Amino acid sequence: MSRRSYLPRYLDLLAPAAILRVEAYWEDHGRMPAKLLDSDGDQVISLRDLTRAWSRLEREKIVRQDRIRRHDIPRLVTVTFSLGTRRIYTRQITPSKRDVPNWFAAMDRNGDGDISRREFLGKPADFEKLDADADGLIDAREAR
Repeated sequence: MSRRSYLPRYLDLLAPAAILRVEAYWEDHGRMPAKLLDSDGDQVISLRDLTRAWSRLEREKIVRQDRIRRHDIPRLVTVTFSLGTRRIYTRQITPSKRDVPNWFAAMDRNGDGDISRREFLGKPADFEKLDADADGLIDAREAR
């Protein structure tokens, strides 16, 4: 029997071993990871996220006595285990433009899902009326 005839059988024997292989990956994101500031999980730190940042850091017990100390900021480390070969899937998450008025989509120039005073093209009094929660931003719910 030639060596070529053994090759398909040999590959058939190796296939289960490749599937059962476990790989581990370690990724150190450092201190003050963006995940702490990204309150809505859209992988973008928007103006709305920044306005909520201090209260979120207080809730996580990172802010103490109106100060942030380096050793209080957690270090984010991601460990990924996978069977077989690691496959990396990436996708960009952008705020949805569905179910918003046309004027809202047109004014939201940076695409963060909120309209700031700077982006708003109407009168300041109209902005105040639309900004129901008085956070300085108009979101899609307020626009509807």
